[in-house]
Amino acid sequence: MKKIPLRLTFPILFLILLEGCSSSKQSITIDPNLEEKYKTALKSFNSEWQSIAAEFDTNEGLNGNGPALIKHFSIDTLNLKQIVVPNYLKNLAVSKQDILITNGTLEQGILTIRISTIFGNQFITHIIKDKKISTSFREYYKYDKILKLSAGDSLSNEINIPLSIKELSLSTDNFELGKLVYGHCQFETEPYFLKSLDLDGQLLLLKRSYDYYFRFAPNKF
Repeated sequence: MKKIPLRLTFPILFLILLEGCSSSKQSITIDPNLEEKYKTALKSFNSEWQSIAAEFDTNEGLNGNGPALIKHFSIDTLNLKQIVVPNYLKNLAVSKQDILITNGTLEQGILTIRISTIFGNQFITHIIKDKKISTSFREYYKYDKILKLSAGDSLSNEINIPLSIKELSLSTDNFELGKLVYGHCQFETEPYFLKSLDLDGQLLLLKRSYDYYFRFAPNKF
């Protein structure tokens, strides 16, 4: 989970190719104190995570990409009582911190923010256009058709999952190439199904929640 220094050396193009489609849209909320809130959030991470975040300031190959400080994310299994779970997997709820990659591109007045890891399966995208923000969440597996939105759907290797935004703010709406932007977001997905390869193919009904701060300097695609 913490081999991020290696992950940071890969091109961000992979994130761009996996950008989601369906989204939740709202007006921009500006919070001029987000830089300080970001720094406070960073202090809640242990020293190892803080050193990983610091690499974004020293790794020239990142080209403006910044850290996304995942203060909290959880995966809730909503149908736990309906599935057969071995004792060693009884606690399927996951709650932890992480640091992901934030990439921002600015083209013709449209700012696109992508948050993920190169080898991850979940992709968050924020698109700002005409003072509105649309947010999408996508889950993707290269080879495994294990996902579907509703019980009657066919299994797929990728789905765009509807979400509900609890809070979303940026430090500015005056975007310039190379100028730092800070942000904060809280959201949770709608329930969706995942076929568990660890549980003999049983379908898990999952809901994800995220709370994160992010920082980046926009660049051109």
